[in-house]
Amino acid sequence: MAIIAGYFAGKAIIYHAKSSDLQQKHEKFLIVKGVVLLLAALISLQFTFIAVDAILTYVIYCGFIANNYVQKGINELKYMVYGVLVCIPSIFIFFFKVNPHRWLNKDDLSHLLMLACIFFFYLGAKKSAGNIQNFSIVDKVKA
Repeated sequence: MAIIAGYFAGKAIIYHAKSSDLQQKHEKFLIVKGVVLLLAALISLQFTFIAVDAILTYVIYCGFIANNYVQKGINELKYMVYGVLVCIPSIFIFFFKVNPHRWLNKDDLSHLLMLACIFFFYLGAKKSAGNIQNFSIVDKVKA
């Protein structure tokens, strides 16, 4: 489910791309990256590949690309960038196994930061939904 969530997060950011060719290239990259890393996780039975997929997707799409769009005036995406900034420490906490306390281990601390990240993503999605006009999921599904 994490790979599917990452795919849709990336797709939400590339929605703002002006070129449909660029959107299609990014969508293909998201699919190939997700499938390759999911297969690697299933074959090796290692969660690390799922974490790498999330890191790549969120840092690249919700971090760098969203920040690029913020610089171009799409201000509601700044919340996506804030979410990534809040979540970046969880990468180091997870991979370096930082356990500050017996009752607040690396998993707990990472998940608290991810919760804050999700809150910022929610704010960004809410602000974006208010600025997208004539957009309907039903229309996209019918197309």
